[in-house]
Amino acid sequence: MKALGLMGLALAAFGSFAGAQEPAQKETTRLNVSFFENKRWRTYPASAANEKGIIFDDRGTLKQKRLKAPYIVQSPAELSDALDDYRSGKLSDALKKCEKLRSEYAAFRDVDGNPAMQAALCELDCAMRLQDWKRLRDVAEKIARKMYGDPGTEQGMAARVAYQVAESMLMEDAAQLAKRYQALSRQVAKFAALDSEDGKADAIPLRPYGWYCYCLGRMAEEQIPAAERKGSITDANRKMANEAIDRLCQFVACSHGSAPELELDALLRATHLLYAMPGVAEFANSREAMGRFDAARWAKAPTDFKDAVALAHLVLTVYDPECKDEIVTKLAPRFFNAREAEKKDAEENAG
Repeated sequence: MKALGLMGLALAAFGSFAGAQEPAQKETTRLNVSFFENKRWRTYPASAANEKGIIFDDRGTLKQKRLKAPYIVQSPAELSDALDDYRSGKLSDALKKCEKLRSEYAAFRDVDGNPAMQAALCELDCAMRLQDWKRLRDVAEKIARKMYGDPGTEQGMAARVAYQVAESMLMEDAAQLAKRYQALSRQVAKFAALDSEDGKADAIPLRPYGWYCYCLGRMAEEQIPAAERKGSITDANRKMANEAIDRLCQFVACSHGSAPELELDALLRATHLLYAMPGVAEFANSREAMGRFDAARWAKAPTDFKDAVALAHLVLTVYDPECKDEIVTKLAPRFFNAREAEKKDAEENAG
């Protein structure tokens, strides 16, 4: 009897322990979807969705409602917070919030404009700007597999481009990189009317085209030996350097301020490549480049030097006034503005 009593106490204690260890039930994620019915909007707190429509709780009974237009998906406050972080440049914070939203609202993939898809697209852009290539590849692949719904035409293309960019940026083998660079260059050429046989170009949104340009610029740069990029580029690699500079600058033009971190990175890389061009560093350190330039001296300066100076000036005046990059701070003061020079000359003559 004593043994049975002890066993009963043990079982009771174990039961209490097991009960105490039970995890709290996770609160169901709900998505408010508003439908226009009987001349007014009515909101349904959906707990899930499928191809037939949303599933919602109506006084304790689960019901289904067809996703028939017009309807509006109400964005959760968490998505607004993530987008605020994105717009404020707090990209790491936005990434974390978007990743959580993707997971929580994945059950609503059949609802157009659902928060999971919006979060995935925001995360795609953040990963690109932060150069987080592994995350970029992962999110782009999931969008392509429609894990968060059916993306729009432009969104689907952006995801495909992002996946190609991530795959290219993660390549380490030099021979494979060179081969992929040529293949990707031919593919991107289809979007430029001047390179097509009939003068017409395939359509592509500006932002993903810019992503292609940045990727090609980086790939071209990588094919130039590091010693040359930091010293002087040989004539054999001059063509590749020019391709890298052109693509990096095309990215900045396509991005038009929407990705300042990546634009700054592209400008710095292009400036360094221009400075490493044959004769540029020598000219920059010569007596001919000292002091204030006038129109005559500026006209005689090497073209690559003038381009490097212009990009350095752009970095300091638009992107990063406190930039400490050695080459940028050395070249930017050499910038020649014809109108400002005429104004200074007039002031000096008047004095």
